Amino acid sequence: MPGDHDVDYRRIDDDRLNAIIGSLHRRQRRPEGTEDPSPLAGVQSKIAITILPDGSYAEPVTGSGAPTTHIIKVPDQEHPQDPKLEFETLRLSRDLGFATAEASVVNFNGVDALVIERFDRRLNAENKIVRVHQEDFAQALGLPPSLKYERHGREGRRFDAHAINRILDATTEPAAERQRFIGAVLFDLMTGNVDAHAKNFALLYDRAGRIRVSPRYDLMPTRLDPNLTDLFAFSLGEATRLAELDFLDFAAFLNALGIALPRAQTRLTTSLTQRISAGLAAKLPRLDRIGLKRFGDLIAHNIDELLTAFEMQVPDGIKARDAYVERGGEWLLGS
Repeated sequence: MPGDHDVDYRRIDDDRLNAIIGSLHRRQRRPEGTEDPSPLAGVQSKIAITILPDGSYAEPVTGSGAPTTHIIKVPDQEHPQDPKLEFETLRLSRDLGFATAEASVVNFNGVDALVIERFDRRLNAENKIVRVHQEDFAQALGLPPSLKYERHGREGRRFDAHAINRILDATTEPAAERQRFIGAVLFDLMTGNVDAHAKNFALLYDRAGRIRVSPRYDLMPTRLDPNLTDLFAFSLGEATRLAELDFLDFAAFLNALGIALPRAQTRLTTSLTQRISAGLAAKLPRLDRIGLKRFGDLIAHNIDELLTAFEMQVPDGIKARDAYVERGGEWLLGS
């Protein structure tokens, strides 16, 4: 059902919104009478809302079926910096030329949360909000959420490079989508996002029947959290973590994506790796200035490790930064 700004939504007053955000932050039951009109999966607590043209927050009138336009992701008390980290990773993605969901960090009565615009919504000719059909890669493959990681599946029924290739082949522009996906993989390796599972990629279907990969979303430098695994969501060749990856593994990954010629593999890997690593290296001073030096050092560490494994020149300034050393499952600041 389309959503009419004037009749299908009711504004959420500040006190009630702050109470909702506070309960999500503390992982408590939401205030009475609060129902998420669009329940969202994932580790972080989230609620779907609509932002009206005047900037106020609203929720669909019960029974209207009207679409929401934004998602508010609220960190728990153990991870207060998550909204800022995700916002900055999304910003890096956008700065490097990837189509990326729009987001902002908003403070709700002392709690920072990430407000992210839904990419599966648009305004129709009558200025009403309508849904754009989308499905994440798990849905496209007929996989349940429990199989969103390759390691949880089995051959023929798992989220691996061959399955990804089948999805990209079904898009309207397979060659372009394939190159963008490879770039996204390299970006994730360098920024420490190893949680790029099947539900963190999606397809969008427009009215003309064209299929394309959605803008990037759910980007988080998960390697900053020592409690999270360093295993890839899907293997790259035989490699299941960055420390194991070499050029032959990445070439095997490209081969599984349908890029079989060694010369094409080398050219594509070299050009994308150089462009993305140089682009990220240029952004590290800004991360330092905004209090995210630890994130910047992680990116530098990953760039150094990846490009060394690929036998490529490391961008200027990367080796001069403080290095992270992994000991006992924790990232410790080294010299």
